[in-house]
Amino acid sequence: MPITSLNTNPTASSGLRTRQTITITTGGLLAGQSAKLLIPTGYKTFEILQVSTNALSRIRIYNNATYQINDEGRSMETEAIGDVGLLFEGVTSNAYSIINLSPITIVSAIPVSEQIAITINNISSLAVASITTELLIIGIE
Repeated sequence: MPITSLNTNPTASSGLRTRQTITITTGGLLAGQSAKLLIPTGYKTFEILQVSTNALSRIRIYNNATYQINDEGRSMETEAIGDVGLLFEGVTSNAYSIINLSPITIVSAIPVSEQIAITINNISSLAVASITTELLIIGIE
């Protein structure tokens, strides 16, 4: 599924690190359909403080696309076991469209690159939903 909109404006700077938002908007996803994406972040390593969506969604973030592909068939009811490269998994609902991470999640692309693999699932009953996901991050390197 192609990305219809992607906004990343990370700028590495010395001194105090600043919060930045990565906004990802998928094309229309059928109920139960997923979008598997590689997202440029501008950082090799960063912290995720918050994840939010505009629709009922399951969001998974991986070290790389190989881990993402190996985990794509796992249901929400099944726990990730072993070396699956899953760094974050969250489910949003009507009541909870924002997930504040505490503790925060540190994401490091392996092999080293400035992109991450993310899977966004439409778990709503809407026949077609364009899902916007926002990651509030702080770049490390």
